[in-house]
Amino acid sequence: MEQRNKRLAEINYKELLYELYHRLWIIVVSGIAAAGIVLAISCFLITPVYISTTSVYIINRQNDEKMTLADLQTGTHLTKDYMFIVKSRPVTQKVIETLNLNMTNKQLADLITVSTPLDTRILEISVKHTDPQTAKFIADALAEISGEKMVSVMKMDSVNIVEEGSLPTKPSVPNVILNTVLAGLFGLITAGIAVVLAYYLNDCIRTADDIERYLNISTLGIIPIDEHKEKRRVRKERKKSLDEAAVTDIEGKGFKYL
Repeated sequence: MEQRNKRLAEINYKELLYELYHRLWIIVVSGIAAAGIVLAISCFLITPVYISTTSVYIINRQNDEKMTLADLQTGTHLTKDYMFIVKSRPVTQKVIETLNLNMTNKQLADLITVSTPLDTRILEISVKHTDPQTAKFIADALAEISGEKMVSVMKMDSVNIVEEGSLPTKPSVPNVILNTVLAGLFGLITAGIAVVLAYYLNDCIRTADDIERYLNISTLGIIPIDEHKEKRRVRKERKKSLDEAAVTDIEGKGFKYL
């Protein structure tokens, strides 16, 4: 443990950079593999989801001739009521019956997102669905049916459709490009961290500098070792040992050679 702490305190950044360079192929392969896996999952396993958005404008006039400040303030408060009515059971049930959808009220309500820009009486209704055409039909039906419900329940002037539901051409989920790039970066970073940790935790003595650094022993010289020659020598000694063992076994059984 003491030796490891000393090693962490005396990091050789040149050696670390060399180790990263030497293991660069591992880092690159890890990044490509991670990106490829996430790309395959995004393209073949995750069902694409499309979002269609429609906008409506809430009008509530107390004076038929002109719009007053009180009208604006009242309209702003009515948007909160409208947000509730959009997901209410009577509205969702009528949308299901109108479009002949095969889902429950709760399932439809989970597909709906209602928001309002700050300090406006415009309400944005977004619908997500696996079919872009169905998402648009639901968004348009919601705007029309919920608007009628608001007028009848709240006794307000009118709710006008500002923008009909858009027909999405690209899925909102999954974002294939973003997911692939993030997965590639994650693979690169993870592999890089693994290489650095392996370098930090490696207690092996590999160079003469390591001997002087950790053992406080000066080296007098370095003897180069031919790895191939050393392997041949080991194989030759092993074969010789096996031959001697075989001869001893034969002599012990009493065989004689002519």
